[in-house]
Amino acid sequence: MSTLTVSDEPALPFIRFAVSSVGEPLPPAKLTLTEQLDGSVKCAVTGDSVSTPAIAKSAAEAAERVTPIDLTLGERLVLVANSIRTRLEAEGYLVQELPSADVKVTAVFDLRTGRLIGRQETLHDFTSVDTKFAERINLSIHGALKKGPLDLATEIHRLIDLGDNLGAAAILEGRSGLGFFGVLPLELLEALQRIDVLVLSAESEKEVRISRMAVAASLNKFDDAEVDAQAILDGGIEDPAESVKFTNTIAFACFKRGEIETAIAMWTELLKSADSFSSSDRAWIWRNLANALPTPGADAIRAAHMSIDSFLEAGDKREAATSILLLSKLLEFDGPVAAVEQLNKMLDVIAANGLMADALRSSIYHSLATQLYNLRSFNPALEAAMQAASLLKGVVGAKRDLIASLSLASILAEKCSDIELSQRLNSEAISLEGDISSEKYALVRQIHALFGEFDSASAEDIRARANESGNSNLIAASEVAIAISDPSLDSTTRLRRLESVVIRLNREKASPEAKYPAMSAIVTVLRRDGKLDRAGIWLRKILAGQPLNLDARDQLLQVLWDSEAWGDAAIFTKEQIALHGNLPGILFAHGKSLLEAGDSSGALSIFMQALKKVEVGNPLRTTILEFRERALELGGVVSVVASNVDVARPIFREELIDAFHEFSNFISGEKRMVFWSRPQPQEDYKWVSHPEKRAQDLFHTFLKARFLHRISVYEELDTGAGRLDIYLKVDGGLSVIVELKMCGFGYPSNYAAAGEGQIQHYMGNRDSHLGYLLVFDARLDKNKEPLIPNMTDSSKTIYEVFVDVRPRVSEKKSKK
Repeated sequence: MSTLTVSDEPALPFIRFAVSSVGEPLPPAKLTLTEQLDGSVKCAVTGDSVSTPAIAKSAAEAAERVTPIDLTLGERLVLVANSIRTRLEAEGYLVQELPSADVKVTAVFDLRTGRLIGRQETLHDFTSVDTKFAERINLSIHGALKKGPLDLATEIHRLIDLGDNLGAAAILEGRSGLGFFGVLPLELLEALQRIDVLVLSAESEKEVRISRMAVAASLNKFDDAEVDAQAILDGGIEDPAESVKFTNTIAFACFKRGEIETAIAMWTELLKSADSFSSSDRAWIWRNLANALPTPGADAIRAAHMSIDSFLEAGDKREAATSILLLSKLLEFDGPVAAVEQLNKMLDVIAANGLMADALRSSIYHSLATQLYNLRSFNPALEAAMQAASLLKGVVGAKRDLIASLSLASILAEKCSDIELSQRLNSEAISLEGDISSEKYALVRQIHALFGEFDSASAEDIRARANESGNSNLIAASEVAIAISDPSLDSTTRLRRLESVVIRLNREKASPEAKYPAMSAIVTVLRRDGKLDRAGIWLRKILAGQPLNLDARDQLLQVLWDSEAWGDAAIFTKEQIALHGNLPGILFAHGKSLLEAGDSSGALSIFMQALKKVEVGNPLRTTILEFRERALELGGVVSVVASNVDVARPIFREELIDAFHEFSNFISGEKRMVFWSRPQPQEDYKWVSHPEKRAQDLFHTFLKARFLHRISVYEELDTGAGRLDIYLKVDGGLSVIVELKMCGFGYPSNYAAAGEGQIQHYMGNRDSHLGYLLVFDARLDKNKEPLIPNMTDSSKTIYEVFVDVRPRVSEKKSKK
């Protein structure tokens, strides 16, 4: 055990040398010369070299030859040192003067979090860092900090057991608020709650309640903290600025319970007089508000900005950086550029001016690496992860963070095809795990192993240990691994287990990142069972919390394609272009969605734009060229591509009729055979089951892809005069009625022509005088021959649009 002693005696001057023989592999001998108060010089030689005895003898002889004259303290020491050095060098030894110490130790302690950050640096080449020594100091300080609150709790319990409430309250004097340091134990809160404040004076009652509130808040027990905060406010406070902390505590308790609107209202009311209280209180309220306001939203972004500025005004760079991290998350809804820019700005805020700053900058680099990794920018992500790790090398009290950064860097190095670096970083991380003897890291690896090779006995052991740890992330990870990997589970059981994980994490208000593994696993089960629509719903939930999650984005796009929801896919890819910019891959996905939905001209324009973005030799370029040719074959023409920001503009009748004709060409050229079946080769074609529904779905998909959010499509409405097939409302106010009819191969012409009468009935009910009769025409000899040449009501306009869906041509036309 190291003990620091303080003495009034003057420090004695000394000089140190490292002495070694040429070519000797062992560490050099260390020679220390200390001048005593009586003028003599004490010589000490240490070392394991075989030359050490000879060095000690030569040094002693050289010291004796110095003439004893009247010299001041220190002067004789220099003469003796020079004499010894000259003698040893003459004998062939290498002599190097050493600094006064071997190692420099610096440490910073954060009173609020109880975190100690320390670093040891060697001052010369002939010594090494004793990491165990620094770790023992760290453990000692943490032990002392933990012992203090526990001793306080024990003393309060003792006094309460004796019935001495006044004595228990008295020992809290001066300890409220920041009087409590570091991570406080639950035992202290339990002791404080035993004090009967009703028997105390008003001043003592307030002191106990403030202490109790501070401890409860530090333990995240805001319901308990609210009780004391409300009691303090009810007791009356003369200074309005003092009441801010208590009102903020109550509001936060409401927020944690899910009473979001109440919390927002309370914080908004407090900020009306923001100039009257401290910048620190103002900063916390702005951050709380940013977390509570709906996202994405300008108000939440503004609140995060205000929180950053207020924390910087208060001189709290650590919390300012945390608010910048929050702002970065909020800006993810504006795209990756804005989100990453905030992380880079955070590095500017946290200057490299100390150990705590280094630890914080490391966490920022780690966040930046994670963000870039999620965006699949692996090379810059690796650079950021390596920077995060380098800032923590040799830092005591930061091994867990260092392990996390090394592990991330190892994964990124593998993504960058640097296998040697990846293995080296992984080995370094594993060796550090052994140093700290942490159960957590071993458990993480065992959970990961379940995905590769499942063993039910091991799985149950892992689940039990995860639950014992109390770590929500480990518990969730173990449940996900078992639910996905256990071959004995059916789909319903898998979904039940996974949803229970999501529900628990929602209850704990876990981050979207923490919930993602379980939600992604639910998607996997649903897709495996062919429930694509349900999988799509969960993927949209993921993207609502993580708009830059590329894995979820790609999965949702594939789900939409697999379910042939081409219109929805076109809308989704349009949104992704607005978020990520005109990247070639997203442009291609948008163009493909448009093409499959029937908008060949829109697709062609997008493909032309994508070709300008992709370099020659990229396989994607070949694919885009193939799809461009398909668009051209379908009659697509290049049009001006709208900007990423949708500008509201009306849809005119001419644009609508052009779209109808393009839909007709698309179905005739690409989709006509989806309406037909042929049970036997010798039999004639027959309509598929419910061809009207298939036609309606194709038309709906086409309209979504062509007009995106500018059109609303209502299907099969009850008008009071039957069922209306499709009712359209478009930007600009135009209302249109559409009736779909099949004609030919069992559907007589008069059946299709009856659509005119139905449309006119619907027109009267919907107060619209514009309609379209969309005929899917399979007539062999009279294809596209008009069905309603004369309108019965001149005030109404009904367009006939024919879609050629003949499965074959007539024998008469074949002979011609």
